[in-house]
Amino acid sequence: MRKYITALILGLALGGALQALALTAATFATPDGSASVPAYTFLNEATSGLYRGASSDIRLAVSGVDMVRAVSGGVVLRNQMRGAQVTAPTCTTNCGTGATVSGSDSAGIITVGTTPANGIVLVFNATWTAAPSCTATQQTTTANTVSKVLTTTTQATITFAAGPTASDLVSYHCIGVS
Repeated sequence: MRKYITALILGLALGGALQALALTAATFATPDGSASVPAYTFLNEATSGLYRGASSDIRLAVSGVDMVRAVSGGVVLRNQMRGAQVTAPTCTTNCGTGATVSGSDSAGIITVGTTPANGIVLVFNATWTAAPSCTATQQTTTANTVSKVLTTTTQATITFAAGPTASDLVSYHCIGVS
């Protein structure tokens, strides 16, 4: 009987939304919520708290924005959410014909196409708030090292000591504020 009275009091305290609250001896459940209206929030800040994003996906929102995701594969921070993107950045200039990019704005591998030139330009899928700090490493030929990586909020330009060759693998890592 006590748990039902507690549920009634909690339901009334939550604006009478008793039907949205389930309380048993082993669990306490609420609706999933969203980034803008988290299921577990604070009296003085209703847009910050915890909510369920999907199956096996718990999220922390701050001011209505996803900041941390805990998923079955691990934890993703907002600044690294680019790693969870479905769409990889594109290699648009000097990459060679048939070049591919696998990964995200935060990290990935460029497979250089045929007839590339020096100064490979990687265009990010999403614009960074400020230019990220990026590094790149030539994975295929250790003799042809990366000499510098210049970044803007929308792209990274990777320059080698000598121009890249077809089928070279170049890994990149970018850290910044999205």
